[in-house]
Amino acid sequence: MIFIKKVGNRYYKEMRFDLRSLPIKKVEAEKLLSDGKAELITKFLWERPEEVKLETIQEKPKNVLDLTSRINAKKEEEAVQQAQIKFKDEYLPFLSKNDLELLLHSDKSNFGETIVKICMRIDIEKKLKSL
Repeated sequence: MIFIKKVGNRYYKEMRFDLRSLPIKKVEAEKLLSDGKAELITKFLWERPEEVKLETIQEKPKNVLDLTSRINAKKEEEAVQQAQIKFKDEYLPFLSKNDLELLLHSDKSNFGETIVKICMRIDIEKKLKSL
């Protein structure tokens, strides 16, 4: 049995022992096919199958570093450090005993609000002194 592959308008005959194909004339190929001595195939045995493209799920691998999250974390850390330095330099010297007691006895949920209130009061006092 001879195997023939049609590619476009051309026909190729399989040379199984050499693992290659040779072009043959259209008339010869049609004669072999009509006589039943040849079979028309879509690919030869040695040809690679067409690669199937699989859909990939867009998940980030766990062993790869995420640089953007690290950069954002570093920026947040720097902002916290700058806020701490600013509080120590500009507000801590002006805290009164009552302010310290408020900070010590405030809950975690109200701690930020108490700091903001104290800092606003100190800023207002500084502005009034400068006038």
